[in-house]
Amino acid sequence: MTTVKLSTVLSAMSYALDLTEGQPLGHAGRSCLIGMRIAEELRLPPAERSDLFYALLMKDAGCSSNAARIYQLFGGDDQPVKRGLWVRDWRSWREKIAFAIEWTGRAGSALERVRQLTTLAIAGPSAQRDVFAVRCDRGANIARALGVSEPTAQAIRAMDEHWDGGGYPDGLRGEQIPLYARIVGLAQVTEIYCGLGGPDAAIEVARRRRNRWFDPELVKALRAI
Repeated sequence: MTTVKLSTVLSAMSYALDLTEGQPLGHAGRSCLIGMRIAEELRLPPAERSDLFYALLMKDAGCSSNAARIYQLFGGDDQPVKRGLWVRDWRSWREKIAFAIEWTGRAGSALERVRQLTTLAIAGPSAQRDVFAVRCDRGANIARALGVSEPTAQAIRAMDEHWDGGGYPDGLRGEQIPLYARIVGLAQVTEIYCGLGGPDAAIEVARRRRNRWFDPELVKALRAI
């Protein structure tokens, strides 16, 4: 009987998750590499690195669960909307408004766009939380169903929390956020901006968002690698 390692299956699955999240193929794998390099810099023990490894590969396991909600809010293909969200600082109202104007109902007429923007405005900030919460909860539950550790599942659920408490789904702050989740959050944004503008662009985004999105100590580790 041929034995297939879980890591091999999840590595392959991560490419499908890249598609559902609207990211270029290999996004999860490259995020995993960045996250594991950060873990090496932090000198995490092997057992902890193993939990982190699976969290990084499976971080987007629940990303297809919010597709219908995103379509309802923005009136178009959810994948480019998801991609566009990550190239803006959605914590900034200016960026949030610019994002809404760029992506809401973009395939429709002017009247349809106005209607869709009205739907989005009525939904309000709670809709943003819902989009993240359903993805994080579903991803954590999928991870548990596959038999990974509870710290891995918790990292997936909390990966969109921010250091200053402004993230989702629970508004955790600082060290309330599991360490693995903090690493996943930094690694995925780093990978996206590295693809857009190279390592310097990625480091600059991490620097600008430290103490707000990201644990400052992890940003130091990122700069070191």
